[in-house]
Amino acid sequence: MLATSSVFLRWSVEAHPDLPQLFLVCGFFWFLTRLCEEGKASHAYAAAGLAALAFNIKYIGVFLMPTLWVSLLLFGNLEKKTLQDRVRLQLPKAAVTLLIFLAVAAVTNPYALIKFGAFTGSLQAEREIMSFGHTFRKDRNYLLWVRQSIDVIGWVHIAVLLVYATYKGWKGDRPRPTMQSFFIFVGSYLLYLTLFSSLVRGRHILPLFPVLAVACGGAYVGIWALLGQSGRRVLFRGVWVGVGAFGFLPAITASKETISSRSVDREDRVEILAGRWVADHYDQDKSILYDSYAYVPGKFADVARTFGMTYLAIEHFRPDLLVVRDAIVSDYADPGRGEDSRVGEIAYLDSHYFYKYLLDEKLSAFRLAKDFGTVRIYE
Repeated sequence: MLATSSVFLRWSVEAHPDLPQLFLVCGFFWFLTRLCEEGKASHAYAAAGLAALAFNIKYIGVFLMPTLWVSLLLFGNLEKKTLQDRVRLQLPKAAVTLLIFLAVAAVTNPYALIKFGAFTGSLQAEREIMSFGHTFRKDRNYLLWVRQSIDVIGWVHIAVLLVYATYKGWKGDRPRPTMQSFFIFVGSYLLYLTLFSSLVRGRHILPLFPVLAVACGGAYVGIWALLGQSGRRVLFRGVWVGVGAFGFLPAITASKETISSRSVDREDRVEILAGRWVADHYDQDKSILYDSYAYVPGKFADVARTFGMTYLAIEHFRPDLLVVRDAIVSDYADPGRGEDSRVGEIAYLDSHYFYKYLLDEKLSAFRLAKDFGTVRIYE
């Protein structure tokens, strides 16, 4: 399922933190599984360390730790003990996991301690983007997160999981402790997304992928075993293999499109060509202000990135060169959208008119040096 997921393939070829985070999330759930099945404290401590590393990458550890604490309290060969006994036995271990989390996070990201204000500011900025929207205000749609989760895994696989879960519930069988802990995480994470996040993206569902994939795989195996009890098991199992294969078709189709679009020679991308032209035509001491996701070669040290150029930024930085991308300019093209902008109407209009006058060649301080179509160089 992971290998055929278009979302996984899409972000596996980008310099983006979601895939390294997913790797650590997988490690966390591996140790969580061992904890639920064996109850060893060492597994909880290892899981806490991985949660800290995941937190330093993209904050998902905030959601992993509560799942770890609940699993410590409820599972791990503690089913026959009273709640009071569980709290007495596991509270010290939970405290140790918290200390491990904080220690690993501090050691692997000392910047968070040295510049604590900037660190908390980045957390707040991330929360605001997820809540408001990346550029413009997004209306919150709770069902979109459920749909996104289904799309990431595949609707056939999710349907198989629901059918098997319904059957097990009808039989009165309780899920294994591991699966219960998995779905505690799924439920809490989805609850947070639906209540507090408006920015719906497939990559935000990736932390759910390991647990949903394991659950769906378990459903396939469970139904396979049930079909083996039938007198016509060869026929039924053959049909079941066909169902499984059919379940992979949408993912494979989407993955082929992703591979096709990402297989284009990156050397010919406009951003790369523009960046190399700048490197060939200007000395390394030039200061550059550039729109996000433009390419500025490493020979230039005096550079600054922006998600929208403004007169204030120009006056403050006084750059020698501007690298302008149409993708950023288009975000500020409509002056009527200022009220719905995350940066606020005044800042939005500042960027709108700056880009408008720059492209109309009405700013005497800069002239067009090279036009690459979707990327322009001004000096």
